[in-house]
Amino acid sequence: MKKHYFLMALALLLSFTVRAAVVIQEVYGGGGNTGAPYNRDYIMLFNNGTTAVDLAGYSVQYAAATSTSYTVVPLSGTIQPNGYFLVAMGPTGTTGSALPTPDVNGPAGTNLSASNGKVALANTTTAVTGPGSANVVDFLGYGTANQSEGGTAAAARNNTTAIARTATGVDTNDNASDFSNPAPNPRNTAAAPLPVSYYAFSASRQGNGRVVLEWATAAEQQNAYFEVQRSTDAQVFEAIGRVASQGGNSIRRQAYGFTDAAAPAGLTLYYRLQQFDTDGTTSLSRVMAVAAGWQQALGVYPNPATDLLALDLPAGKPQGVVVRSLSGVEMSRFGSGQPVRVGQLAPGVYLLEVQTADGQRASVRFVKQ
Repeated sequence: MKKHYFLMALALLLSFTVRAAVVIQEVYGGGGNTGAPYNRDYIMLFNNGTTAVDLAGYSVQYAAATSTSYTVVPLSGTIQPNGYFLVAMGPTGTTGSALPTPDVNGPAGTNLSASNGKVALANTTTAVTGPGSANVVDFLGYGTANQSEGGTAAAARNNTTAIARTATGVDTNDNASDFSNPAPNPRNTAAAPLPVSYYAFSASRQGNGRVVLEWATAAEQQNAYFEVQRSTDAQVFEAIGRVASQGGNSIRRQAYGFTDAAAPAGLTLYYRLQQFDTDGTTSLSRVMAVAAGWQQALGVYPNPATDLLALDLPAGKPQGVVVRSLSGVEMSRFGSGQPVRVGQLAPGVYLLEVQTADGQRASVRFVKQ
C-alpha cells in the first residue's frame, strides 16, 4: 500500500509541478587548448519537457567565477522535447575536432573557462546578475564560482572534461549534485532526441530490509524497458530485474517502481537504471546510494571540508576509507588510523566510503571547498 500511495502522490506532483522545460545540459571550456578533444568551447541546452520551445528572446550568458558582468548571447530557433541545442563560444582553435554544426554561434572573443565560471540561461536578452535574477531559467556555477544553484558550485574541470548533468535533463537546483565531469559530448538540434527524460529517481531501504526504487519519466520515445542494476562498490553493476515501459512513445509523464527483495544486508548498495530502446540502444540513469543499519548514522565533519576530515562512526574504528567521485571513481584511499586528508581534491561533492573490519561498508557525501 505504501508504494501505491507513493505512486499516486508522485503522479499528482508531476501533474501540478511547474518547471523549466529547457536546462543547461553541458558546458565545455577547454576548446582548442592542449589536449582538447574539440577546437571550440560550447554551451549545450536540453529540453526536458514534452513540447517544443521557441528560444526567440532567450539568451545564454557567461561570467568569470567572481565577475558581476555577464556576456549575453541571444538565441534563436526551436528545441524539441528530449532534444539538444548547441551554442558555440570563443574562437576556433588549432587543437581538437570541429564541433557539430552549432545552432547559434556566440561571440568569438568570449572564451569559457575550463575550470571556473558561471553560465546562465535566461528568458531575456538583458544581462542578469546571478541565479536569483527574475528572468533566469537555469544557472550553473562551477569551480570557484561565487554563485550557484544550491549554494555549492559544480566541480572544476580541465581541457579534456566537461561539466554535464549526471542524469540528462534532471534538475534538482543543486549544481554540486546535479553535475559530474565526463568527456565532452556536444550535440545540436540535428541529434536524435534522447529516448527517455527522467523526472525523478529515488531508492530507499524499508524496515523489512527490502530496497524500493521509484522513478518517473517526463517523456519517452521508442522505450522498450528498464533494467534495474545493483552494485556494492558503485563500479561493477549486475542486473537484478526488468520493468517494461508504460509509455513506449509517450509525451505524458509515467511513474515506475521496483522492489529489490534480495538486497544484501549490512552493505551500502548502489542502484542505477539502464534504459533499452526498441532498437537495442541504451542509456544510463544517475546512480543512487542506499545505506543500511548502522551505516545510516555515519557522518563526517567539518562538512564542507578544506583539508582534514573526521569520522563519526558508531560501529567503531574503520578498517579503511576510500574517497570517490559521485560517479564511483576512486580518488584516494586511507588505511586504519590514517588521517583522511582531502586538500588535494578539486572543489566539488564526493563520496567517503568506510569499510569496517568485519567487511561492512557505508558511504556519505561531503563537500570539498
